[in-house]
Amino acid sequence: MTHPNHICTTDEMRKLEQSAISGGSSQQRLMQKAGEEVSREIVASYHPIIGARVLVLIGSGNNGGDGAVIANQLSQAGAQVSILIAKPKRKVSDLIDELPASIQIITHSPGTARHLAKEADVIVDCLLGIGGTIPIRDPIRAILKEISTAKALRISCDVPSGLDANTGKVDPITFKADITISTGPLKLGSLLYPGRQYCGKLIQTDIGIPKNHLDELPGRQITSRSVAKILPERTLDGHKGSYGRTLVIAGSRNFPGAAALTCLGALRSGAGYTKLASIESVVCTAASHSPDIIFEFLPEFNGTISANSAKDIIQLSDLADSLIVGPGLGNTEDINLIVKRLLQSCNMGCPIVLDADGLSSIDKSLFDSINRNQPLILTPHPGEMAKIMGVDLRTVSDNRLHFACSLANTSEGVTVLKGAGTIVADPSGRYSIVSEPSPALAVAGSGDVLSGIIGAMLAQQVSPFEAAIAGVHLHVKCGIELGKNLGLSGVIASDIPTQIPHIVKSISINHSATS
Repeated sequence: MTHPNHICTTDEMRKLEQSAISGGSSQQRLMQKAGEEVSREIVASYHPIIGARVLVLIGSGNNGGDGAVIANQLSQAGAQVSILIAKPKRKVSDLIDELPASIQIITHSPGTARHLAKEADVIVDCLLGIGGTIPIRDPIRAILKEISTAKALRISCDVPSGLDANTGKVDPITFKADITISTGPLKLGSLLYPGRQYCGKLIQTDIGIPKNHLDELPGRQITSRSVAKILPERTLDGHKGSYGRTLVIAGSRNFPGAAALTCLGALRSGAGYTKLASIESVVCTAASHSPDIIFEFLPEFNGTISANSAKDIIQLSDLADSLIVGPGLGNTEDINLIVKRLLQSCNMGCPIVLDADGLSSIDKSLFDSINRNQPLILTPHPGEMAKIMGVDLRTVSDNRLHFACSLANTSEGVTVLKGAGTIVADPSGRYSIVSEPSPALAVAGSGDVLSGIIGAMLAQQVSPFEAAIAGVHLHVKCGIELGKNLGLSGVIASDIPTQIPHIVKSISINHSATS
């Protein structure tokens, strides 16, 4: 059995190991189990393993101990195994002394790693593990340099050597894996950038950590299987009212398309009704894109929605199940005033998704005065996060999880920190991370569609935290599929809504909640 979506820091992993030991296991048993599980995944990933030339790189810590077990298991499976030892300690030497004579064991010297890597079909990195620090020092640095151009299948045990398991920061010489096989939960740094780029395919294994302890971890990887449990069901007797009403406050004279993209995202994600309330020019643009959108005209001032519209929006919210505020509204004094009035009103009738120009209207001081009678979801990109929290962009980029959780706590709302490795955090400290990258989504308007998806999930009575999780997963899956079909540079935001139903169908069929 595997635990496919737990995430942990290095401290959390050490506590998990200690809890397993306190429960009757041992460090040796955990190491044996880790090596067996990693070996099983290697055999499944490389065909045929019989006769394959495997080079296992072993360091001096527990990761090296895992490597000794892996070498033994792969040898038993029929591989021709060589071990390159970087700097052994006694506990690793004990394990190596027990290996069969068929395994070639070599201590590193200049040029040895290059020669062995050139002959290998598979290289298994067990040099540093979660205890590694950067910058990397010799002899590990020398080994990684020598194997950097090897053509073999490259597999890391737990995390690639040179990757900080907590932050995702990397040494320039970090082992670049095709597959990273985690021993137990995925390590946080393997999901954060730039570290994620060095991990390749991520696989988790069960090394015997009690499930009740795993479930206490606050972090989760977002997967199709977990999202399948979230997606709203469509019943045979359902009607448009059964699937919620989404109200969209978006668009301006200069950005009319944002409103259409948001509405299409909501419609394609299952909302029963999607109503756009905006100025006349925006409404006309959206109507030209889809006859399915319901419209409400709002008064205009200098090409944007007038501040006098706040009371009308609050009244409209009484008839809605979710409210999306922000895409393309413009950054004006009137818009700032509308957003503040909506957040401070005690008469809002539904949950709010605040995005784009809605976020530009606030800073963290506002959260002291907002009314919290309705759930709030904030969807900033890093630049918007930096403005809200009063820090520079680099600070946010270097501490993404911290700021996602901090804003969730400060606002008492769910935070979606967008970007590579999107993070969803809630005020309780829970967080989830998208593990799959999609460069195809790096295009104007993409975030507007995401807001529509999240708003539709809310309208269908999905909880705010889960609505955000489902939204970001569907969004990134659309980007991945569109990137495959159109190329990473050929996708535009209006391609995304038409892809949503295909992704929902695929997830529902392949990862049903009962499977």
